[in-house]
Amino acid sequence: RLGAVAFPRRQLLPMPVAASTMGADAAVVNDDGIRLPRLVVFDLDNCCWTPEMYQLYSGAPFAYNESENICTSSGGGRRGRGEVVSLLGNVAEIWGCLRNKAGLPLSAYAGAEAGRFGDVVFDPETTRICIASCCDEPAWGRELLTKFRVVELQQDGGGAHVKAYGETMAEAVSVAKIHFGGKREHHQEIQRESGGVEFRDMIFFDDAGHHIRDVGGMGVTAVHTPHGGVTWRSLVEALEQFQRA
Repeated sequence: RLGAVAFPRRQLLPMPVAASTMGADAAVVNDDGIRLPRLVVFDLDNCCWTPEMYQLYSGAPFAYNESENICTSSGGGRRGRGEVVSLLGNVAEIWGCLRNKAGLPLSAYAGAEAGRFGDVVFDPETTRICIASCCDEPAWGRELLTKFRVVELQQDGGGAHVKAYGETMAEAVSVAKIHFGGKREHHQEIQRESGGVEFRDMIFFDDAGHHIRDVGGMGVTAVHTPHGGVTWRSLVEALEQFQRA
């Protein structure tokens, strides 16, 4: 069952670099004629998790609670120790769906919320996760990515698929841009490091409207998530817009 498995503690690792084989291939279209993104890009603060880094009094190092998939600041002796950082919306499940180690359709993860995209099967070789963040404490953000885990579907002893915490978010990411600057700059860097993937083949989620306008103006399918983070509804909305891009 979810969270029942104990995971070993890991050392902090550098963020993964972009795969050199990603390349600027043609758009991905499945057998039903549905276009799929080659990159799905996420903001972090107030989009993937809460609170935002600037709202923390303490911060790193963070202790990970493996049963609840939350992180608590220990703050190195600073005030505010014990502040909890948690994932928003369906972020953990959506990342597991995009990584799709089980090779299952979207409906297996999202149920009826998948709508007409229920039969879509994401392939992690052709649809990759990226990050574009200008959070105030980049080092804290990178540490949290090495601790939070995505929710995967794994087979139990009877052959049924059950939810379980799997790889860390850091392990799921292809390209991570976490530094001060505009989101247009982040996406330009992501494009270069992803082998030249076209902006029209990207989806981007962010809670800030001005970032959505800036990146949307580049040809990226940019979806505003002002409250509650990225949800299944956000993902379906993004896929709908992406078909018209």
